[in-house]
Amino acid sequence: MDKPPCLTLLADCSDMIVLFLPIFLAEVLSFKYAELVSRCRHNKRCIYHRSLTGVSLLPQILVNGLMLWEPFFVFGWLQLRFERAFGILPGILLAGIAMGAYHLGTFGLSGVMIMAAFGISFGAVFRVTRNLLSMWPLTWAICASIGTLNGGIFFHWSDVFIYAVILAIQLVGITVIVVLTRKSARWKEVQL
Repeated sequence: MDKPPCLTLLADCSDMIVLFLPIFLAEVLSFKYAELVSRCRHNKRCIYHRSLTGVSLLPQILVNGLMLWEPFFVFGWLQLRFERAFGILPGILLAGIAMGAYHLGTFGLSGVMIMAAFGISFGAVFRVTRNLLSMWPLTWAICASIGTLNGGIFFHWSDVFIYAVILAIQLVGITVIVVLTRKSARWKEVQL
């Protein structure tokens, strides 16, 4: 008898949470730090500043392009688990909703709905191509830049450096995970 979809999803989650938790925490902490610094740079009272006067778009696009966490987690991991547990269409919809929900607190309700719509669109693209590079980094960078600018979050060249370091750490972590997984699979084959 097959496991119910929610139990399959929970089993997948428990194994992967340990692997993704450090990557997730690094991304969230760095983004929240950059968001706070950005707000404070543009307004001494640290509230949203929606003017684009003096904002350089190149660092904005580069920082958003360096954010591997969201597309990798939401589409490369979460959507695949949702699809396996609930089917293709619910998987795409749930991944899009999760992407919108991830932005609660950063954006108002209309912004969260827009992020969910973008998430559903990106989810459909990922489902067709099965390739994160079809949206990351270029398409992702542009759409995420629109989102951060609309949210009043502005990045500068120092943020580009910080996100480049975070991306390097994430890529090293992913490489280590892949190598360890392959070694574990080989070890299991030898044992059989």
